[in-house]
Amino acid sequence: MPAILHPKDYEEWLDRQEVERPPIHLLRPFDDFGMFIHNAHPKVGNVRNQGPEMLNSQ
Repeated sequence: MPAILHPKDYEEWLDRQEVERPPIHLLRPFDDFGMFIHNAHPKVGNVRNQGPEMLNSQ
């Protein structure tokens, strides 16, 4: 499962000067009101299909 971060947390997540204590406090459930659903291209899911056209849902 990928981590979904708020933009305000990007810098802290990417800062690797503190390696002893990773910022696990940022791993919290993402507010579902901030998510949007987009249809995927019908050919997504087959590894033989490659290319920028996969970014379009049609």
